[in-house]
Amino acid sequence: MLYDLLKAFLIGICASAPIGPVVIYVLQITLTRNLRAGFATGIGSAIIDTLYAAVALFAVSLVQNIIITHQGWIMLSAGC
Repeated sequence: MLYDLLKAFLIGICASAPIGPVVIYVLQITLTRNLRAGFATGIGSAIIDTLYAAVALFAVSLVQNIIITHQGWIMLSAGC
């Protein structure tokens, strides 16, 4: 579980790197207010992206376990 959590954290960090509307918002906050507000907004954005990635990773893991558990029934129904 710790390995999955670390993987989700790294995926979240990578997912928050590309330029998009959130980064534009962080830049806007930084330029209109100050560096501290921009930094806080950027950290908040990275944390939320990390949490989204963790939820997605656990959901994929759950679906994978369900498929592995019911593999026989899935193969039987696909064969029919």
